[in-house]
Amino acid sequence: MSEAPAYAGRRVLPHEAARLLVAELAGRDVAADLHPFFQGRAWVSLWGGLLVSCDGLLFSWITGARGAVPVWDHAPADTPGAAATKLATRYNELRARQCTSVPAYGQEAVPR
Repeated sequence: MSEAPAYAGRRVLPHEAARLLVAELAGRDVAADLHPFFQGRAWVSLWGGLLVSCDGLLFSWITGARGAVPVWDHAPADTPGAAATKLATRYNELRARQCTSVPAYGQEAVPR
């Protein structure tokens, strides 16, 4: 992970911060899933390519790339509402770019 910004905020329990983030996102009509605590972090998935980690100080997620280098964004873990606002914007950007073509496999490809 790239270097996170210095932050002197209040440390919170990662899983609790992630749970509050999911609730804040729901209030913005963004569905999110809370995943099991792993390697000292809580994880929240919102959309393909949008996964948030929380270490108790910061929420962190990838917003794009410069070449092969990921570009990260962060928000303090003790302010899940601020993180939810930024994440809802990113979520809507990704949804707007979703593929709308019909797959050539699956039930649609079975002759009748």
